[in-house]
Amino acid sequence: MDKLTALREWMLTNGFFGLLVPTADEYQGEYVAANARRLEWLTGFSGSAGEAVVLLDRAFLFVDGRYTLQAQKETDEKKITVIQTPDARAGDWLFAALPNGARIGYDSWLHTPDEVRKLAAACAKNGAKIVPLPYNPIDAMWTDRPVSTPDRAVFLPEKYTGADSTAKIADVTAALGVDQDDALVLTAPESIAWLLNVRGRDIPFIPVVQSFAVLYKNGALDWFVDPAKITDDLRPHLSKLVETKSPDLLGVTLDALGIQKARVQLDMALSPAWIYERLSAAGATVHAKEDPCLIRKACKNITERDGAVNAHVKDGIAMCRFLCWFDKEAPTGRLTETDAVRKIDEFRQDNPLYRGESFATIAASGKNAAYIHYHTGGKNDSPIRRDAMFLIDTGAQYLDGTTDITRTVAVGNVSALEKKRFTQVLKGHIAIATIAFPEGTTGSQLDILARQFLWRDGVDFAHGTGHGVGSYLSVHEGPQRISRGGGRIALMPGMLISNEPGYYKPDAFGIRLENVVMVEPLPPTEGSEMKTLGLSTLSLAPFDRRLIDKTQLTPREKAWLDGYHARIRRIISPLVDPQTAEWLAAACAPL
Repeated sequence: MDKLTALREWMLTNGFFGLLVPTADEYQGEYVAANARRLEWLTGFSGSAGEAVVLLDRAFLFVDGRYTLQAQKETDEKKITVIQTPDARAGDWLFAALPNGARIGYDSWLHTPDEVRKLAAACAKNGAKIVPLPYNPIDAMWTDRPVSTPDRAVFLPEKYTGADSTAKIADVTAALGVDQDDALVLTAPESIAWLLNVRGRDIPFIPVVQSFAVLYKNGALDWFVDPAKITDDLRPHLSKLVETKSPDLLGVTLDALGIQKARVQLDMALSPAWIYERLSAAGATVHAKEDPCLIRKACKNITERDGAVNAHVKDGIAMCRFLCWFDKEAPTGRLTETDAVRKIDEFRQDNPLYRGESFATIAASGKNAAYIHYHTGGKNDSPIRRDAMFLIDTGAQYLDGTTDITRTVAVGNVSALEKKRFTQVLKGHIAIATIAFPEGTTGSQLDILARQFLWRDGVDFAHGTGHGVGSYLSVHEGPQRISRGGGRIALMPGMLISNEPGYYKPDAFGIRLENVVMVEPLPPTEGSEMKTLGLSTLSLAPFDRRLIDKTQLTPREKAWLDGYHARIRRIISPLVDPQTAEWLAAACAPL
């Protein structure tokens, strides 16, 4: 019996017409541990964002534009219909078509209160309803489910964080007092890691400890964490305000807040619905408000800003060594995509502060690059094709910062269309890199700058132009973004954000050009009447001059590119081997 059939039998036995299966785990983050990848187990889809709706007669998989081609490739089209939606969530049209009285089951640990509210409203239009599951049936069916092995939490010193944990807790507690709340429930592991100055290895790529926390108005904080992760080495470094508790005690702690009729602050877009439902049932008043750690974490302090600059120098060394190596080896025809993934990691490992990839490196040759989030490895290990473009999207975790960079390079000869699109994407990248904007400007207001040159030809790219970047934390950090649908938070000094326009022609080629930039105040100009901000580029690796149609560039664009390349050569050349330095001299030559 296949998995969908087994699930439908369970649904019939238990009176459900449908079942929701999201990518998310109880922490609602981008990456989940191997034993929580229920959507992949059921459907085969391995992307980081998606949601399945399994009905008794049909099954749908909803993904965003990054994953449409991947989802179609990884799933059985005879059993699952793939649908692209902006937020990778089921559309109202599906629930509006449900029969009257249909019961749709959901795991309240895997959905946020905001999601549950929207789903309930959509179902109610046709007399259907969503119902929390007594348990997740997939967990019972998943007989070969991986076993989670706890790993120790580690302390991140103040020389990297720039502030001690006690000061951070006091700052957030003060904000709690302003809101007249009795307690704050934190459910995002990145927020807890930032607040407590700890890091871990519980999930791939993001150095967090999976846990929950409750902060009280008196400044005390209960940290609900597996005791096996807390070592004697870590305990002396934890703030005296922090008490570690078993995760099993979270429920009774929430019940106690309810008995006290406490007013509890909770992020309804990040928390599992289970916590909201438990608090409400116990009698607490839930104050819906964004996690206060998000904006504080996003606006890097001086130490974190310096760390980001230094991390990108380290990564620039590795990336320039890689591009030099690749330029020599790729034309031989002996390389595969996996060889490229291994080599960039090898170069990074030469630095003692390197702690691993910040996401799975995408190394895509030719038409593979048309998959926006192509998965390199396993069955996907193509040879590096000649007379084609090659895209590498890669990032690193260093103790002093997180990096993310994408370069698209030529291997042999490429077409005139590829050069044209590359140059249009580069022009969009430069437009973002050079913009000056007033305080209060949001990322959504900047997004059009990156797309304007593609739009003139009636083409576009199906992802955001930029995402926030953490400080030895998540490479995809909110709340800041540059995108049409999101990015409604004002960009503020100290924020790190990617600048990554692209273009993807199905079954042909893909282009993405990405740097990490930092929001910084600009000096006032003569006659200026407002404070302005700009974006300082941190990433240090050249763009492939062979793919640039210089006739498309304006003098201002050429000047920026020449200046950027000159800065790379000045900073990186003294830090690399003579062969790479010689390669850089040519790669960074003025246009």
